[in-house]
Amino acid sequence: MTAALEVRNDVSVKRVVVPTDRLPNRCELYFLVKYGQFEDLERVFTEVRARPVEFYRGYPPLYGLYDQMDGFGHPFSEQQWEDHFSQLAAWSRAYPDSPSPQVSAAGALITYAWAARAEGRGKADASADNVLFTQRLRRARELLLKAEARATQESMIYRTHMIVAMGLGLPRTEMERLLKRGVELGPNDQSLYESATRYLSPWMQGKPGEWEAFAAREADKRGGEDGDILYMVLARSMASSYQGGIFERSRVSWERMRRGFATAGRRSPEYTWDIHSYCYFACLAGDRPIAKALFTHLGDSREPEVWIDEATFTRWKDWAAQGG
Repeated sequence: MTAALEVRNDVSVKRVVVPTDRLPNRCELYFLVKYGQFEDLERVFTEVRARPVEFYRGYPPLYGLYDQMDGFGHPFSEQQWEDHFSQLAAWSRAYPDSPSPQVSAAGALITYAWAARAEGRGKADASADNVLFTQRLRRARELLLKAEARATQESMIYRTHMIVAMGLGLPRTEMERLLKRGVELGPNDQSLYESATRYLSPWMQGKPGEWEAFAAREADKRGGEDGDILYMVLARSMASSYQGGIFERSRVSWERMRRGFATAGRRSPEYTWDIHSYCYFACLAGDRPIAKALFTHLGDSREPEVWIDEATFTRWKDWAAQGG
């Protein structure tokens, strides 16, 4: 446990000391729920919800907070899961206008659902685990529908609901409804657009070319340089599914991605992660002049999250240098 977790067993008092210089971490949030510190939880979520969300400045602060609430880093027993959901329900009853306990419970149910799916892998008959997967996602959907009716609204209700919609294979009209309402509440919440893009992929509910058309359409709606950045963000979010072959096996436009990267780099030149990402995609697109210029700028530095390993970085750097 962290130093911020104060457990006084000698006087039967168990209480988390909420940090004042940072957000509570995953462990602290779990015990805030466990010990029924709902007032503290509401104070944290209310403060974070009020923070402004700028376009292309990372995910909303609420995204990171809920991400810490959707699972706790180690296997739970069935009883631990149910005890946790019971406490989240108590939080919900204590604060009937707040969506935070229901969104938190829905996120945890998504984790719980995928735990059931994982249990079924390798089994000759995984039907029971698949039933649990569906039941838990339906339970999450019920909570999110209730959260939509609460007085306090936020885009994370709808982003979380979109994840559930993908798992349950809900119809496109429902995904469109969730996206529309989510964007009304959080126009700069890129996780909404990324979730809708994934829903429209061929391995989810879409057809070949659909997610690319959606990315272009949403980028056009935003317009200008911001639109180019949004297009780049959505295309990049899909790249891992193509295992290095996104430009060969999809209809994504490198020209528009390139414009988005260039704009993002001009606005935030200190953000070297983006420069590495720009360089990597220039390599995948076969744009040797851009890749060479970026490698020259980057020198020998390598961003591990972008480049798979040192060998990949070196191979592409050597390729870029061959252009003369």
